[in-house]
Amino acid sequence: MKKFLTAAVAVGVSISAHSAPVQAGSEPLLGDVIMVGFNFCPRGFAEANGQLLPINQNQSLFSLLGTQFGGDGRTSFALPDLRGRAPIGAGTGAGLPTYAIGQKGGVETTTMTTANMPAHNHPVIGDPDATLLATSSAPSTNMPGGNLLATFPASVDAYTTAQGTPQPMHNNTVDLTIRVKFSNTGGGQSQNNMQPFQVIRFCMATQGYFPSRN
Repeated sequence: MKKFLTAAVAVGVSISAHSAPVQAGSEPLLGDVIMVGFNFCPRGFAEANGQLLPINQNQSLFSLLGTQFGGDGRTSFALPDLRGRAPIGAGTGAGLPTYAIGQKGGVETTTMTTANMPAHNHPVIGDPDATLLATSSAPSTNMPGGNLLATFPASVDAYTTAQGTPQPMHNNTVDLTIRVKFSNTGGGQSQNNMQPFQVIRFCMATQGYFPSRN
């Protein structure tokens, strides 16, 4: 009777160990990444903080990760570093660039430069001053082009006190050279580039079932 019971227990354990499906809360797949709300990683997990692990003590995990996240591939390999980073899916999304596993990118802050801005212009608004040049010399020609206003003899009426309607001279235009001084504005401070967030801890399974491809 004792021999029968012993045999029955052994068979029962064997069936249980090989037929139990992997479920939430059971032993994880090797390389699984989980998030926890406490300040340490559970037994069988290591924090995903880019740490180096020895290959000779973690050969199964190394066979899955390789050096995608770092390490020399001879004595060490690295876990992913998810501190302050948001994971994204590998591959090429519709209309998106291609991202490889282990690739890093993005910045927390960015500074706007003229290279980031679309082409644009700004109007120049102001009250330019124009100076009409004259001389105190006596007139010597009746051609205005390239010459200065001269002093008229007292017998010549050149001005009026009547408030008439101003009329443009000759071709209605006057050539002016206006010098405009431009200066930069703004403090050049970087701006926050992060979405709203809440911090949690990422851990990777260093022990567990070796994942099958089928």
